[in-house]
Amino acid sequence: MEVIVHPKVDDDLVDHIEYYSREGGSELGLEFYNEFLRCYYIIVERAASFPLYTPRLRRINFNRFPYHILFEVLGDEVIHVVVVKHDSRDPDFGLDR
Repeated sequence: MEVIVHPKVDDDLVDHIEYYSREGGSELGLEFYNEFLRCYYIIVERAASFPLYTPRLRRINFNRFPYHILFEVLGDEVIHVVVVKHDSRDPDFGLDR
């Protein structure tokens, strides 16, 4: 399975990790990153099993943090990770990526 990560996802992650590191220490920032990786690997294993969030995007929720990843399944072999965002953020944020 090929995974394409939108370039702005890196910016999203850095912003979120820096926020948690600033608010709760570097360990909390690392825990946020580890939660992202956990979700990432689950997406790779079973992307098509997640419900549609929009007609083209699927969603996986973080367990420990109020965040989620939106991603797209392109055919049988490609996943496009579109955005990592807070659950309370504007619902349209990142959908145009």
